[in-house]
Amino acid sequence: MDGAGVPDANNPSTTTDANGNYTFFGLTAGTYSVHEVLPLGQSLTTPVQTVTVAANQTSSAVNFGESPLTGAGVTLTAIEVQTFAGAVATFTDADNSDTAGQFTATIDWGDGTMADSTATVTGGSGLFTVTGSHTYADPGHENLKVTILESTGPTATVNATAVIGSADQRFVSEVYRDFLGRAVEPGGLAVWSASLTAGNTRAQLVSDIETSVTGHDASHLIAMEMQCRRHSLCISSCLPGHGQEFPAAVFRVCAV
Repeated sequence: MDGAGVPDANNPSTTTDANGNYTFFGLTAGTYSVHEVLPLGQSLTTPVQTVTVAANQTSSAVNFGESPLTGAGVTLTAIEVQTFAGAVATFTDADNSDTAGQFTATIDWGDGTMADSTATVTGGSGLFTVTGSHTYADPGHENLKVTILESTGPTATVNATAVIGSADQRFVSEVYRDFLGRAVEPGGLAVWSASLTAGNTRAQLVSDIETSVTGHDASHLIAMEMQCRRHSLCISSCLPGHGQEFPAAVFRVCAV
């Protein structure tokens, strides 16, 4: 009744039944603005309703429509240790009058870093885009979660995917993690991925990495591994005195 649109002592409210029906009793003659308090995750598709009632009159068919925000994630391509900047999700809003300034977005980049609340929402006429920027430390795949909030209450959560680095770079990164138990350094990533690009096979790459780190040819390690398997020897007797010389992955395979 005071035009604020907020339920309080000056603005009577009621609750719909399971079918969405509602009734106000005991109103005096006059003109009223009827507002809907939106459920979480919904967007209003009809405006505020203005109703004029006379004495002893019943007014009906004062209806509202709701529609959830609908989003879709993108598959973004990034390069490790370089800042990605671009779109991570899009979403639609059934209320075409809403503007980008009515929305905020938060991005969980999927790599364990703190959620990013500096995302930007652009667009209009019911179609919007969420953009952000982030630097990934390592090649690989990450699952992103984008949370979109409208100032009037509706929210939407969108899943997206990040592919960081080329296929060769991601392979080199996995070799380091599996065989050396650590992330690849930028210099090693550049050298070894360039080796694959130049035509070396992945098998040869693994051999070259092991040779460069341990000082032993990979074929020598494989032969020792097979000997361990044939004789079911423990690590200490299989590789005596070489506890710091061989990568952890070889020990795991040898322990039979």
